Amino acid sequence: MPARYTVFSTLLAPYRAVLWLAQPVHSRYPQLRSLLQNRFGDDYASLLSEPYIPAPQEQGRVEAKWFTDAFRTGKTLTQLAADERIRVSALLDAKLTNIRQYADELDQSPSAEGSQLAALLRLAIEVPSPDCVLVDGNQIVLVLWGFDSDRSRQDRFRISQFVKSEPLPVSPAPSPTSGVVPPPVIPSNATATVVDSTVPPVVATTRSRFWQFWRWRFWWRNGGLGTTGNAGGPGGGRGFGCAGLLGGLLLLLLLLGLCWWLWPRQWWPSWLPGGPAADIVAPSPHLPPQQGVIPPIDTSQIITDPADSLHKPIVGNRLNMFLKKGQNLVAFVDKIKKQYPGNDLQIVAYDTVYRSLQVQIPTAERDTWRKWFTQMPEVYVVFDETLFETGMNPNDPALSDRQTNWYFTAIQAFTAWDITRGSPDVTVAVLDGGFETGHPELSGQVVSPWNVVTGSNVVNTSDVEGGNHGTHTASTVAGRGGNNEGTSGIAPACRLMPIQVGGAKNISSLAIIYGIQYAMQHGAQVISMSLGSSPAPEIQQKLRAMSPRQLAGFVQMYRQTAHYQSDKLLYERFHAEAARNGIVIVKSAGNDNLPAELDAENAASNIIVVAATGLPDEKGAYPVADFSNYGAFTTVSAPGVKIYNAVTGGGYDAYQGTSMAAPMVAGAVALMKSIRSDLTTDQIRQILIETGLTVSNSRRIVGPMIQLNKALAACGKAPRDPCAMTIDSLRREVRKLRRQQPAI
Repeated sequence: MPARYTVFSTLLAPYRAVLWLAQPVHSRYPQLRSLLQNRFGDDYASLLSEPYIPAPQEQGRVEAKWFTDAFRTGKTLTQLAADERIRVSALLDAKLTNIRQYADELDQSPSAEGSQLAALLRLAIEVPSPDCVLVDGNQIVLVLWGFDSDRSRQDRFRISQFVKSEPLPVSPAPSPTSGVVPPPVIPSNATATVVDSTVPPVVATTRSRFWQFWRWRFWWRNGGLGTTGNAGGPGGGRGFGCAGLLGGLLLLLLLLGLCWWLWPRQWWPSWLPGGPAADIVAPSPHLPPQQGVIPPIDTSQIITDPADSLHKPIVGNRLNMFLKKGQNLVAFVDKIKKQYPGNDLQIVAYDTVYRSLQVQIPTAERDTWRKWFTQMPEVYVVFDETLFETGMNPNDPALSDRQTNWYFTAIQAFTAWDITRGSPDVTVAVLDGGFETGHPELSGQVVSPWNVVTGSNVVNTSDVEGGNHGTHTASTVAGRGGNNEGTSGIAPACRLMPIQVGGAKNISSLAIIYGIQYAMQHGAQVISMSLGSSPAPEIQQKLRAMSPRQLAGFVQMYRQTAHYQSDKLLYERFHAEAARNGIVIVKSAGNDNLPAELDAENAASNIIVVAATGLPDEKGAYPVADFSNYGAFTTVSAPGVKIYNAVTGGGYDAYQGTSMAAPMVAGAVALMKSIRSDLTTDQIRQILIETGLTVSNSRRIVGPMIQLNKALAACGKAPRDPCAMTIDSLRREVRKLRRQQPAI
């Protein structure tokens, strides 16, 4: 159920947002709610109210609000009578203790994701004051969570200490012989005084990186830090005073100037917003209850677009659009619903980060609606809900070891592993139709899973074909090595971010865009997509029957169509943003035995498009696979026939397709990023092409087949500015800051 009631509102001037991984804690509300709900149920999930935080430039005049569906109004903890406050404090303490224990469990997990989520949970359950705890009966809701007050750190309110400082319930007076003095009852009007006197200074025994950072930030206020880490006092060391403050400010200005000089001008595309905090919206009757969730597709509404000569399948009763930067999503929705209040126009999906909308309209009127939206000044682009699918063909799984491992030898993976097997700091996002994350090849490899369709972190395999495909591609990228199970991924020491964008069929274009967006926001350095949109079967036959000259002419004409150009423009923007943020996108070329550029995304820049090669011939040469798409828009190639790896049910199987080739290249990019995190998409493309092996074919040209050992050796020789690694780190931090503070 959506949050319905506004239970708290305030201006944010006296508070500042607490950060987690350089992002505001409050921006992780959906993830936090999902964590608590999956572990403890709805009661714990409702502990955190849903925040609406105005854009930074508006926070001085627009109130932030918190919503809940637990109750309409509640009392603050300080407004409760003593006995009731004691009872509620005990309930709250029990919940907080359970959440902290859950965080401790996450801390013990082998993946870095576990400790990150543990830190997020601990930060989220702190509030600036007891007035931020709202109560109605047994229902407890926290507001203003994820914010800190401007009090000094030693005087700061700590909710866990407050609830533990409440006196125990008063029992009947003891007999005179017992000698026990009952605890005093605290009057309700004295709560504030008691809080100040009972909360001791917080002394950290084990300091996290986050705390160490804040120690550095506040050294000039606290008079320096000694060996004990305390400001001033015995052992505190001497403070640096005003001279240190001025020196620190000068250093900061120099760093900011360096970032400004190095950072590309106008790097953020003009149609994209500044970040998640730029357009957080309050609940609206015209919007779905949860953003970023795409409703199931009505298969009866799947049609072929008459304007598309390839007759690709689309959802006839849906249109997608992005608004221009600076446009208010809610105002736009209110405007169009005011003009068309009936059910002919419904908003079925939206996302505030990229200001995207999906509308549902009558299929018979789609052309009229599309023209109307295209002409609206607020709209940047309108595009169809094109359907994609995962493409693969099963092969005989009963292969000998040499046969199952042939592709490792073909790309020189074994010798490459003498250089590196990857780094756990490098994460590859895999967009696919489902994953069996408990498979021995994937267990312990997964971080930040996400299901775009359901808006949850449950990536399922209910679609068997989609689950097999996703499990296979993910394990090819970074399946576990050395676990005495099955085989291995290309980058076994790297991490996987499985993102489910549908099943094996009917994967929508908006779901893919949301998946890319999630990967970029959650720390992926590489994105692997084994997905494609194919022409109708009868169109494929006609195209294959054409002469090379006729086919080339058709491709040139098709690339000029409005449908193609709008799709290409859309992908160009996303790919450019990913490249500017150091993220490399790898995509399969397709399995239609046609020019790869018929797919508009393959023709966009800042992407690595992967064709498939077959088994070596009698001369040891690798031909283009019979099914693979081809042409100048294939960047590189990789083995795509009889690729043996994990499938659902804990098993293994051999598949073929460019879907199998793309994950190998994604794994190769992950290994390259493990050696040189500062490598750009263009540098990686150039290295893979220059070190690759020419593929033998007289007519169907594809990019060279990757040679992993040579590519890794070339990484160290790639041009590098003396300050490249520092610049790379600064750029990442500036990117995070720009997303939080779009006005910077």
